[in-house]
Amino acid sequence: MEELSELKEIDRSHGLILSEINLNETSFATVITISRPEVKNALDLQTMRGLAEYVDKITLKPSAHRTAVVLHGAGDSFISGGDLKALHHLRDTSIAREMSSLMRQSLEKLRDLSGLFVVAAEGPIIGGGAEVFIAGDYRIISSAARLRFAQSSLGLSTGWGGGRRLAQLVGKSKALALLLEGETLSATECQRLGLAHQLISKPDHLLAETFQWLSQQSQHPQALYGIKRMLRDDDHQEVDQLEAELFPSLWSSEDHWRAIDERRARKTTHISERSKTQSTPQHNDDLSISSKADLSAADDTPPRGLFVVYEGIDGAGTTTQAERTVEWFNQQGRAAYLTQEPSRGIIGTLTRRALSGEMLGHGHRALPAESIALLFAADRADHWHNEIEPRLERGEDVICDRYLYSSLAYQGLELPESWVRSLNSLFPQPDILLYVEVTPKVAAQRRDKRGLAADRYEVDELQVQIAQRYSTICREFDAHWVNGDLSIDEVTTACIDILSPLLEMGHHIQS
Repeated sequence: MEELSELKEIDRSHGLILSEINLNETSFATVITISRPEVKNALDLQTMRGLAEYVDKITLKPSAHRTAVVLHGAGDSFISGGDLKALHHLRDTSIAREMSSLMRQSLEKLRDLSGLFVVAAEGPIIGGGAEVFIAGDYRIISSAARLRFAQSSLGLSTGWGGGRRLAQLVGKSKALALLLEGETLSATECQRLGLAHQLISKPDHLLAETFQWLSQQSQHPQALYGIKRMLRDDDHQEVDQLEAELFPSLWSSEDHWRAIDERRARKTTHISERSKTQSTPQHNDDLSISSKADLSAADDTPPRGLFVVYEGIDGAGTTTQAERTVEWFNQQGRAAYLTQEPSRGIIGTLTRRALSGEMLGHGHRALPAESIALLFAADRADHWHNEIEPRLERGEDVICDRYLYSSLAYQGLELPESWVRSLNSLFPQPDILLYVEVTPKVAAQRRDKRGLAADRYEVDELQVQIAQRYSTICREFDAHWVNGDLSIDEVTTACIDILSPLLEMGHHIQS
């Protein structure tokens, strides 16, 4: 597999980059990059026209060696819909008809290629961006991505073929709810619903893993072409015609532009209020459908909260530091929530009882390691979907004492690590992971001072092995390391030094 540095740029224009990459000795992929990071890769009319030109360039020069076309967005966004600032003066039905035609034809031409049309997305996937995403034959999403069909909040329908494709993927009933209610879906929910085929846990590995997957599929190109051709669905002309007529009429309607003007007013108010609370005002009049500030202004919901995880062996002091982090966040004017794993939910309570030996299995015997691992995974699913994710969506910061990395370190010691990883593969990565590294000897002394009964894993010999595993795992997941052998206050200072830049840069700053 070639490195990303070996992407060969062919052309660049209108906020687009056309490149190629060799997948193996006989196959290559063409890569289209939407490169308008200043507006979260929102599309203006020139970019839509440029995309149509690039697609024609690809389709007019077919190659038996091109096994895929990959579409992705530059930076930390995919496509945040239409660039409403650039499109604000283009209110005619004829313009809407042109935009709809350009995007519908471009996406259909990509889908008509013999090779795969692959979409790789991270960050906001909003409005028209969601339509582009679900048009892909194979859709790869990063754990940091969020998808939302925001059209109805602007008095619009889908206009690029998204309505019909969404119904095909999730069914008419669920499609109706998503289009009318504009629910924001996490990457995990997208995969569960079938909107995404593959979830990449590390956003910065998205393209590399996409190319790696394609290199494997390109070993047998004729099978790939045949399978795609076999599954092609051409029975959609009537639905597409209805959408093609509906979108332009809604685009030029007073209701749509009233919604846009209301959004502008809310956004101006949002920026003004935020400027009053920050020493350096941030001027951001980007009106793309889905920049983070725009999302909050559009539907009166706050920016998504920050998810912080502390990890470390027993006695490292992660609980104390998590508590202190919540206090510090609150002092900065942020709404922070403390939680931990195992959680305080019903499954987490069972897990704690199993760890302490209070809950026994058949024959009054200790539960096997497999049961413990499954309990942790079940608790984590409940914890994430019903406690962590809802709070993040409401704009709260969540500080979590232990998360999935503890399962890899602890249960991975007793069981095949590949199996433990598979149990935890769908859970999103945090925004920041802090590993409080402490020597096992110091940790043991701290545990002794607590005077509590040791649980299943709190044995000195095991803790040495677990510390070694933690070290390897946290390096893999790019954790921030903190010297846990220092005093409590010194460790707190080190943690705040790591977290402060995120807040100073305005990461998820709440107005």
